[in-house]
Amino acid sequence: MAFTRASIAAGICGVLVSPVFAVPAAAAEPSAGPAAAGPAARAAVNAAACTAPGAICLQDRTFAITYTVSGTGCAWTSRVDWGDGTTENVSYGSEGFTRSHEYAKAGVYQVSVTGSGTPTSPSVPSCTFNPYTAQVEAPKDHFLLEMKSWIPTDKVVDPYHVVPYSISTRDLVDDCGKFPDLVKQESYFQGDAHIGYEGSHRVTGGVEFDWDGQAVTNVRPVGPAGGVTTRHWLITRRGNPTPQHCQRSEADTATGSASGSGTNVTLSYRAADPLIFPAPSINNTVSATIGDDNVSLNFRVTEYPNQGFTLTRNGTRLDRRVYVNAACRPSTGPQGFVTLTAGLLQFRRVVVNIPTDTPTPETIAPCS
Repeated sequence: MAFTRASIAAGICGVLVSPVFAVPAAAAEPSAGPAAAGPAARAAVNAAACTAPGAICLQDRTFAITYTVSGTGCAWTSRVDWGDGTTENVSYGSEGFTRSHEYAKAGVYQVSVTGSGTPTSPSVPSCTFNPYTAQVEAPKDHFLLEMKSWIPTDKVVDPYHVVPYSISTRDLVDDCGKFPDLVKQESYFQGDAHIGYEGSHRVTGGVEFDWDGQAVTNVRPVGPAGGVTTRHWLITRRGNPTPQHCQRSEADTATGSASGSGTNVTLSYRAADPLIFPAPSINNTVSATIGDDNVSLNFRVTEYPNQGFTLTRNGTRLDRRVYVNAACRPSTGPQGFVTLTAGLLQFRRVVVNIPTDTPTPETIAPCS
């Protein structure tokens, strides 16, 4: 008795294996079975999310099966059971067939292919069909959404001292003690000095969650975390034209929350200058609506300073965007005072729609 061999190459949680099946068949009989290159499951970008031992780990919850036919003279019919209540009936000849299926929800599924062949030629006594079974796992997607706020310029006005001013001898200089023979003092706050997303911040916070195709789970906050506020003083003394410098730094206190259910996730944070009292807050919120092909982000953020976000899926960055760019606005003097106070008291709504299968490079909105 002769044997025909069909091999299956499938990504099992990201590892390529090739088991070999031996099926008894008459030497002259046509046979139908899995192709040498399939059934094929694409290696998962989040293979670590798969948990079922020995299961084929899928990417994007999609599984493909290819059957080839050796020889001619048979009419074939097959039934593909995808294990989630979906079945397909396939009729084919020597061309074989390929079918793929996308699972609507993460989970472990038992896939099977059964079938039979009917001779269509007197010279073919019988047709041999090789059935197939496999356990596949459609893993959850893991998302991380991060928001960040930062001052794009290297310095920003001190609301307590909008312009340099003259002072009397032995006047008290905030944060620096008393100096004799003072004639002028000025102060400003240190900015973050970057327009793009990377770099220091006034406040940042995030939320991570899993998506199974129908609902979010395991929603948990990341942070929030405040930056460090630094006030700089330049002090000019009588008889010494070179200003003396002193500074005071204090960590910002940030508060925030994250929650989610169904297809929605919400993230918010706020932080204020710890060296100014009372100080208006950076007070931002984003509501995310999750789908298999798209994530919609709806932001409510202050008009100042710069605002941005990063969204990653299974460790791959989908989008990074600076959607409020205040780099061209005055940041010092009386005009800087207007920029700062008005920008922290006014809010802007921004809606961003992000495809979940097409990563995009960082974008920076025009300054406004």
